[in-house]
Amino acid sequence: RVTTEDGRPIGTIEPSGMRPGQAGLDYTLPLPKSVTDGAAVRLRIQIQPPNGAPRAPTSDELLGTSLIYVPVSD
Repeated sequence: RVTTEDGRPIGTIEPSGMRPGQAGLDYTLPLPKSVTDGAAVRLRIQIQPPNGAPRAPTSDELLGTSLIYVPVSD
């Protein structure tokens, strides 16, 4: 799950998780304009294990993040 810093839902990037043997995956997630209006984009990423409580990802689960801004017209 991906949410804003204050908990507003943004979306889900992988509903089923990685399969064993995968090196990593890239995702595209459109962000609402309200998230990109400030000086910084701050997001929270949570892992939702089956039958478990949401938790922060481990360093093995989230290898890194990068933001690539692609402007769109209204």
